[in-house]
Order: sequence, then C-alpha cells, then structure tokens
Amino acid sequence: MKKQVTLDEAALAEIKKMFADLPSVDEVSIQIQADLTDFEKDPKFVAEFLKMQFVEDIYRIMAQQGLKPIQLAEKLGKSRQYVSRILNEKANFTFETVAAVTCALDARVAARMYTAGERMAILPLVVKPSLLVLQDFLPENQDLGSEIGGKDAGNLAA
Repeated sequence: MKKQVTLDEAALAEIKKMFADLPSVDEVSIQIQADLTDFEKDPKFVAEFLKMQFVEDIYRIMAQQGLKPIQLAEKLGKSRQYVSRILNEKANFTFETVAAVTCALDARVAARMYTAGERMAILPLVVKPSLLVLQDFLPENQDLGSEIGGKDAGNLAA
C-alpha cells in the first residue's frame, strides 16, 4: 500500500517560490524553436548538413547494391583514398562531385531551394504501368466501332 504524502501550505509555497523564476514550458519551447531556426541561417551548418545527408545516401545505396568503397572508386575512376574522403565528408563537395557519385551509383539526386514558409517533400518517381485500353479485352474479331463512345470508341482507359 502506497503512503499518501500531503504537503502543508508552507511546503507548497516554498516549492512554488523555487520555480517562480523559471520560464514556462511555452517560453522554453518558443526559445528552442528560435534557436533551431538560427541553425538554418548558418551557411556552414547548412553545408555540413547537406554533406551528411548525401553521404548517408551513398552508404544506403552502396549497401543496397552490395558495393564496397573500392568498387565505388573503380566506378568513379578515382582512388580509394578519394572515396574515403567523400565518405568521411572531407572531400570538396561540388555539384560535379555529387553528380559523378550519383551517376556511378546509378541513382538520382535532387537539389532544390525553398523559402522558410514553404514545405517540400522529394518523393521517388513512381513509374506508372501502361494504360490498358478497353479494346485490349475484346476478342480479336470484335470491334467497339462507334457503338460506345462515338468517335473515340476503343480509347477508353481502364
């Protein structure tokens, strides 16, 4: 059985006094948000973040393809040390570097810029299957003709 603790008025007042000078949860939340958006205004932080994301993508795709760094180096026509610098985020990450690595991995890359008020999502391209035409489901000797759909008969997509 748990003991129920009760606080007398003096103890409760003392606790309130201890926390009186501390900011509220809402104030702390606003300050944290303000501090985070300051990172987005720092070019060095943004550059390092982009490099980190790119290197994570390289590792992910290499794992999917079962590639080792030496194999990526061969595909790039570069040294193993150069690939190590890329994977350790020490290489000069120009658009040319990004494009070369992307193409060597038979991947795609997107570099987009947007304003602070916008939201962006980069979704993978989904290849849609070919559209089937109603005519494809009819026996070879049967034609829709103009009975259904007038002049566009046979061009209905399913």
